[in-house]
Amino acid sequence: MIQAVTAHLIHQLNDAAIQSVPFPYFYMENVFPDDFYAELQENMPAFPVYEPISKVRNIKSPDGKPAYKDRFVISFSDGKTEISRFMQGVRSILFGQEFGSALLAKFGPVLQQRINGELELGQDLTLIRDRQNYNLGPHTDHPNRLVVFLLYLANSDDNPDLGTSLYVPKDRDFVCDGGPHWPRENFDRKFTAPYRPNSALGFVKTNNSFHGVEPVPGGAERNLMQFFLGLTDG
Repeated sequence: MIQAVTAHLIHQLNDAAIQSVPFPYFYMENVFPDDFYAELQENMPAFPVYEPISKVRNIKSPDGKPAYKDRFVISFSDGKTEISRFMQGVRSILFGQEFGSALLAKFGPVLQQRINGELELGQDLTLIRDRQNYNLGPHTDHPNRLVVFLLYLANSDDNPDLGTSLYVPKDRDFVCDGGPHWPRENFDRKFTAPYRPNSALGFVKTNNSFHGVEPVPGGAERNLMQFFLGLTDG
């Protein structure tokens, strides 16, 4: 089963069109076979299993308080968290060499500027649940990240606006190596990836890959997996 699901995923990935504005990205649907996605939905953990991201990542706001109180996560990469056998299968697909190689090849021309020769790459996978009021200002991610893949785990088409948004600074010369989150009013929103079942957004990290999340409205919930490949500190 894992081999067939991987083949389907890579076929969909290869078919996804790369958009160049405002920075290189793709949006794809039918990421997994329908029956596999249905089983993924059935295996979604109950909310009490999730932990606040401030506890898992030790993230603090500028005032020293825990940050992002409306984002809850389960790490699939820490080697400590127990996950179901099915979710272990999902992790093995996304951590597999076939998917990683296909994802890097998708953005090959852009990544050649950052990857020289044989480099050791790190990877990370996190299951995320965002609740009412969660929002994320425009930012470009940590400098070590190369490619980000966001798998949307919606159970209906009811809230398409909950997807990740891509932004362009009003000062068109403004760039950022990564780290800070910037005021939303300094940016124009150019695209919001539709938050639909079994869909995904992928993009390459650049100094202008500004992305974020518009505020999650009351009563809504946003479920996704965040996978990325990046350079190791070594």
